[in-house]
Amino acid sequence: MDFGEFWVGEKPTIDLLIRNTWSHDMVFKKLTASCGCSGGVYDSLVIKPSERGRVSVFLEAGSSTLIS
Repeated sequence: MDFGEFWVGEKPTIDLLIRNTWSHDMVFKKLTASCGCSGGVYDSLVIKPSERGRVSVFLEAGSSTLIS
């Protein structure tokens, strides 16, 4: 995932649109980030078959320079 360039203090976010192509509900139990500087939120715990949902992934940098 490429967040591009951003300055410390900014919180770049990428929205991932997810479509459930299964014949049963898609259930989000939890989102886990690989480090403390990233995370995500979802707009629904359950996505019904053929419906769409969104996961917003964000990054927070702790240094004092331009991040690229």
